[in-house]
Amino acid sequence: MPKRWVEVTARGPAERKDEAAALMIEAGSPGVLEDEPFAAPADEGDGAPSPVAALKSFLAGDDAVSGLGASLRAIGWTFETSPYRDVDWTERWKRWIRPVKVAARGVEGRIIVKPTWRSVESGERDAVIEIDPAMAFGTGSHPTTRMCLRAMLSVIGRGRAVGSFLDVGTGSGVLAIAACRLGVGRVTALDIDPEALRAARLNRRLNSVSFTVSALPLGRIRGLYDMVAANIISGELVRLAPQLGRRLAPGGLLLLSGILRDECRGVRRRFEELGLRHVRTLRSAEWAALLLAGPSSS
Repeated sequence: MPKRWVEVTARGPAERKDEAAALMIEAGSPGVLEDEPFAAPADEGDGAPSPVAALKSFLAGDDAVSGLGASLRAIGWTFETSPYRDVDWTERWKRWIRPVKVAARGVEGRIIVKPTWRSVESGERDAVIEIDPAMAFGTGSHPTTRMCLRAMLSVIGRGRAVGSFLDVGTGSGVLAIAACRLGVGRVTALDIDPEALRAARLNRRLNSVSFTVSALPLGRIRGLYDMVAANIISGELVRLAPQLGRRLAPGGLLLLSGILRDECRGVRRRFEELGLRHVRTLRSAEWAALLLAGPSSS
């Protein structure tokens, strides 16, 4: 008997959007769709209206919906349900995934990340990346990934010599592919998740680029890199700080993302304790990214 799918539309405080999305995935939704955000009317005397996010997910059966509802209410979100049948997930997700275009001030070309089935207008200097998002890894649209791409374009696109690039926690391989497209000669992509490794290898083949995809832990990687990127959660960045620093070539750049804004100061302090110098902080929505420079050789 085919599964009875239920469409769940949830709304709540925008600052807890990521928690709500995680709860939907944990409840069994194949993915989460984000509707346009809006502002809820402010209570009298409360000033500006509060931003509200809207998310949509799909669950198989009422039991999963019941458990999700309790979890959403606990973080101040409301939800409504409606029956959903004959779900063709491949076609449904295709309608929602659009190209991502990233530009940097003072750089002519852009980085464009697009799903394989969409066409996009691009210029001679644009770096176009094809991604197959049929698995549970990103398409470049998340703010943490976009900030990384913007920082990479800003650094390499302005002529800084970056001959080697290490991507820690590569996921779909977007950053590694971007490094190849920007002319970096030696690129290594690491992940411990087998699905991420498969996704990165598939996308490497789709883009006809060459880089190493490895399941080795960071501590077992040898060699130094002109630029190291890690788009992972703050706790892991702090835990891996000494290992990340040791992979930097003298004067190399370290790009850290996946950091919530209120965690940024603590992450920055940890890396500065190791002798790295702050170069730039990027911000987008509730997220932040750090660009740091390692010490030059004496």
